Amino acid sequence: MKRFDNIIIASDIDGTFVDREGKLVERNLRSLEYFKKNGGRFTLATGRAPLHILDVVPNAAELLNMPAITLNGCCLYDFSNGRVIDGYPLDAEGVREVVSFVRSIDEGVGIRLGTVRGLLTDTPDNVYLHNDMTKGTSEKKILPMDRWHEETFYKLVFRSAPESLDKIRIKLDENFSDRYAITRSWSTILEVLPKGRSKAEMLIDSVRSLCGDGCRVIAVGDYENDLEMLMAADISVCPSNAVDTVKKVCRHCLCSNDEGVIGDIIDMLDK
Repeated sequence: MKRFDNIIIASDIDGTFVDREGKLVERNLRSLEYFKKNGGRFTLATGRAPLHILDVVPNAAELLNMPAITLNGCCLYDFSNGRVIDGYPLDAEGVREVVSFVRSIDEGVGIRLGTVRGLLTDTPDNVYLHNDMTKGTSEKKILPMDRWHEETFYKLVFRSAPESLDKIRIKLDENFSDRYAITRSWSTILEVLPKGRSKAEMLIDSVRSLCGDGCRVIAVGDYENDLEMLMAADISVCPSNAVDTVKKVCRHCLCSNDEGVIGDIIDMLDK
């Protein structure tokens, strides 16, 4: 039996696996090579679309040795074969209803949908979507809202100033929480997912299909959309740059994402 057999590390990407500039941390890569060589399994659990992940983790097919939890738990993607294994798309009619409702509150909010290949929007020139539409190599598709049913998408994203999203979230919770899961992945990003979906649900399902009840799961995250996954894991870990609500639920708060928190975890396991 190898040293890390039946141990799975599932890590968020932004603010966790990559540094503050969105770059891979060499210490993490070295540690993961040792971890996997000795039986460990590693995956990513992120809000990013599968092909959006490749903008920051171009070696995902070689780095991951189990499927990735993408789009905040709505799509399980196998990079080694380039295919969706499991997915929970949103319904176009319901999304149009939510979007119209939010635009009645704040007509200037940025709105995009997450697909496997990237993002979809009907307002490409929206000021809040500028970075989304101009950075990275993942697909940016423009389609009028009345044609969104032509695409398969897994999450709805609202982008705006934090105080505007605070107000929108209150209204969404009041009117749509019985039909959708609503979470925050950054101060300027509010997300709407299929009801009951989260990183936690997809991680649990993935681990169960891989090794039944025989694995120990270590989850790593830094923001609100990681909370359920962290609480569902056997061991919860956050980097020192995590928000306070995450630090409160984690068993271990280790070094920052810039310093290589995955390396810290593997060093801890190796002792």
